[in-house]
Amino acid sequence: MVLVAVVCVFVVIQLGGLDDTPLWWASETEGIDSAVRLENAITTQLTAVRKPGEERWSVAISEGEINAWLAHRLRPTLETHKGEAVWPEGLDSVRVDLSGESLRVGAMIEHSTGRSYAWSVCTLAIESEELVVRFDKPRIGTTRVPTRLLGRVLANGTTTTMRAWLDLEDGRIASILAVRVQNGRIELVLETKAR
Repeated sequence: MVLVAVVCVFVVIQLGGLDDTPLWWASETEGIDSAVRLENAITTQLTAVRKPGEERWSVAISEGEINAWLAHRLRPTLETHKGEAVWPEGLDSVRVDLSGESLRVGAMIEHSTGRSYAWSVCTLAIESEELVVRFDKPRIGTTRVPTRLLGRVLANGTTTTMRAWLDLEDGRIASILAVRVQNGRIELVLETKAR
């Protein structure tokens, strides 16, 4: 009887955590000016004509810059390139947390009973010219959910991939050669070269 009561209390506590806001979720993001500055700086670096021997370059992006861009520019950018139907219904915002060498990615989802925060610890890697994002320890609010639930959202279960290069449409491509999370930043090494 005591065991059943303990299990019931545990389940109620876990279910109560589904509506909690994760401690790392910042209540405020930097303004649109920060997002535009980041976008302009990256565009300038991507399109720069580089001297022979200087094709490799690096960039470090802070958590604040990333979250400003996600808050103010992600949706308009996706809708411009993929159409208005690309933004999922109920998705309110996307955020990241960079603590030391750890990356957390989350989304606030509005639904009929309020809002929930779905998030996961992530690792980034470059493999075979693809950016690989691996998700681990998924949660809704503060409640851990089974990793297999990611299989319903991601085609490859706990992993998603995207090409690690961008066609600059001038005969060159910019490839991501390395990526890491360090000191509260995402650091990238890129190479701009002929296609």
